[in-house]
Amino acid sequence: MNENVIQRIVRLLKQQNRQDKELCDFINVSQSTFVNWKKRNTDPKSKYLPDIAEFLGVSEKYLLTGEEITETEAMAEKLHKDPNLRMLFDAADGATPEDLELAAEMLKKMKRNSGYDV
Repeated sequence: MNENVIQRIVRLLKQQNRQDKELCDFINVSQSTFVNWKKRNTDPKSKYLPDIAEFLGVSEKYLLTGEEITETEAMAEKLHKDPNLRMLFDAADGATPEDLELAAEMLKKMKRNSGYDV
């Protein structure tokens, strides 16, 4: 059976021994809204997915598809969430997440070799 988003959320809450109310408080929706999603088997609006994913410790991709994300996808997700990183990414004009991953590795090497906090 293929799970939809709300079914995946309910399963993850159960696996993590967390209550619906905790999630509702975190994403700022009423419990009745969440109950309706479950009863009607409808998915939450997309605007709630980043916060739900954060609360459950999974990626948005996992919520949507049930598939784990790659390290590169995780980095891209982080870039989009962090305004400072997003600004650097935009300034890189066409750099891919792989390019940025390579740049990050180079910075780590520089930090190790110089003894300074880069």
